[in-house]
Amino acid sequence: MTTRIILADDHQIFRQALGQALTTGGKIELVGEAGNGQEAITMAAELSPDILVMDIGMPRLNGIDAAQRILSENSKIRIIIFSIFSEQDQITRALRAGVHGYVLKSSAMTELQLAISAVSDGNLYLSPRVLQPIVKGYLAWADQQGTSPLSQLTARERQVLQLIAEGKSSTIIARELELGIRTVESHRAKLMSKMDFRNVVDLVHFAIQHKLITPKR
Repeated sequence: MTTRIILADDHQIFRQALGQALTTGGKIELVGEAGNGQEAITMAAELSPDILVMDIGMPRLNGIDAAQRILSENSKIRIIIFSIFSEQDQITRALRAGVHGYVLKSSAMTELQLAISAVSDGNLYLSPRVLQPIVKGYLAWADQQGTSPLSQLTARERQVLQLIAEGKSSTIIARELELGIRTVESHRAKLMSKMDFRNVVDLVHFAIQHKLITPKR
């Protein structure tokens, strides 16, 4: 099945070369080219493409604001930003506007093709270099929200907690982890003390809440 796309970029020579590269192979049909954000809005309304590949820095209206307008009028259109900008604020603005992909122009052509394929299948696609500032931003936000209770436990304590929540006895846990029973009992006692669990029921509720186990139906 052919994917119908519109290219929106204010550099005509680049736009034409990109269109030629993308349509080689017959899986992509270029149905329109826009030189600015306002043209992209008009063309999207007239042609209703499957995907619109759009730059950010364009005259009359930037690509992010154009994307927001287009999606408010037709949510079925999928939009991929194809830009030189890799700053977190630009990426965040684009994602908040509802775009479905963000690819850097410094990427290989195969990555843009991969993005088009992923977005066509209903997925979100971000270039690896785009993900880096997003992940850093998320981690900074997570730090501001406070530390997860799970981070108070060692890896072994989390493992023991999960096995206890699964209903396994100290003897079985000791056998599975190749530990002594006294060591398992010590981990159990530390767990109860650290997390202020009153009983195993509290422990099980905690494990379910933090997705260590799935409640039985």
